[in-house]
Amino acid sequence: MDARSATHVFSAEAILANRQADFLVLLPRDPIFHEGSFVATQLVRDLALKGMPSVGTSAAALQQGAVFSIGAGTGNQLLVTNRLRGTVSVVLPNRAVAFAAPVTDGRGVTVEVAALP
Repeated sequence: MDARSATHVFSAEAILANRQADFLVLLPRDPIFHEGSFVATQLVRDLALKGMPSVGTSAAALQQGAVFSIGAGTGNQLLVTNRLRGTVSVVLPNRAVAFAAPVTDGRGVTVEVAALP
């Protein structure tokens, strides 16, 4: 879905819902729907109410309501929200191992994913 202005947020919601998308991915440098933007927060909230989770690439995405984030903005750690109700399944690449450690600052659970040689 290519949305080029904040006015496309409602169209984006409808298209994603009609196409039965599995999740919304927030991108860190998108000019309008980037992680931390007001419009992205609206979109994340509205889609979550319709049962569609969002994922991101930084801790800012978690604050917006994303279920988890992973990427350079997280130090390549999988950050999971502490507001999640239910279960999230993450399929790891072949020969990858996950290490989990609880986070005590209330931001969620951090899982480090490391690929084996």
